[in-house]
Amino acid sequence: MESFGNTGNEKQQKGGRFKQALKAAKPNLNLSAEQDQNIKEIFRSFREKKHAVTQAGGDNLNDNLQSVKKERKQQIMAVLNDEQKKILKDKLKELKGNVQ
Repeated sequence: MESFGNTGNEKQQKGGRFKQALKAAKPNLNLSAEQDQNIKEIFRSFREKKHAVTQAGGDNLNDNLQSVKKERKQQIMAVLNDEQKKILKDKLKELKGNVQ
């Protein structure tokens, strides 16, 4: 089973928590083949945008990275149905609770 957007060297930070939650929730999401492909494409696009923002640097780097991460999350949530969204949100809450 291929994981979403995993290059093997990402840091597990705030942006990484969403990907971690999605990966952990995936077995329970029962994604269709189309949903799975759409999410993989979103992660591919995210990596390209993140790289471009990082390369550009500047004073607004953190704000720009947060914006790209927020866009990725919104796009993925738009792919999921209501039940899948709930499962993912529950997994995010669980992971957030484990960090604090």
